[in-house]
Amino acid sequence: MKRLFVFVMAAVLSANVFAQSDETAVYSNGTFEFDILEHWGYGYHNIKTDDFTPASTSGEIFVNMLKLKLYPTSFLGLELSADLKFDNYYSKDEGFKLEGGKVQVFDLTETFGNDIKRARGRMHVNSLSFPAIFKIGGQMFKIGAGAEAVYNYSASAKYRFNNSEGKVKNKDKGVEVNRFSYDFIGMITIDDVSIYAKYYPKGPAIFSESTGLDMSYWTVGVGFDF
Repeated sequence: MKRLFVFVMAAVLSANVFAQSDETAVYSNGTFEFDILEHWGYGYHNIKTDDFTPASTSGEIFVNMLKLKLYPTSFLGLELSADLKFDNYYSKDEGFKLEGGKVQVFDLTETFGNDIKRARGRMHVNSLSFPAIFKIGGQMFKIGAGAEAVYNYSASAKYRFNNSEGKVKNKDKGVEVNRFSYDFIGMITIDDVSIYAKYYPKGPAIFSESTGLDMSYWTVGVGFDF
C-alpha cells in the first residue's frame, strides 16, 4: 500500500508539472479532447464469495494514463480511458498462500495459534482498465454509465500477523489470473469530483478456475480530476 501511495502522489505531481510547463500535453478543439494523467480514484469492494470472509478494507486504486473525450454536443459525450488499476481483496480471518498453482485459504489462528494479532490475508491484482462511459449533463454536473474492459497482468497471495516474536508475513507471486474481465459502471460527476459504482459479475472471473477462488462484488468510490 505504501508503494501505491507513492505512485499516486508521483502521478499527481507529474500531472501538475505537465499542466504548468507544457500546454501541448492537452489537446482540445471543442469536440475532441486528449489528456494524460487526467484523474485518479479509490473505491471500496463489497465482495460476495463462499471461499473466504471478506474484510471491509478491500478496495481499488486507479490512476489514469490516457483519456479521450468526444462531445458532439454540449450535453452528451463519450469518454474513453486507459488506467492503471490495483485491487486488494482482504480477508478477516484467513490467510492466502500458493501451493501447486492453487491458492490455499486457511485459518490463521488455527494454523499459528490464538496469540497472534493483526492477522489478515490479501489477494492483490495488477491490471490495465479501459472504461468507456457515456455522459449526459452540463459542465458542472454530469451523469454517466458504461462498461470497463480489464486486462489483468499479475496477482499475488499474502498473509501477515504479529506475534511475540514480531511481524510475520508471506507473499507468493505468480497467482494465475484470467487475462480479461469486465465490469459495469455508473457515476455522478460534480465539477472535478466523481462518485462511482461498479459491478463485477462472476462470469468474467478475475482469478482462473485452477486458482480456486470465485467471487463477485460491488465497488463504490470517488474519483478526482487532476
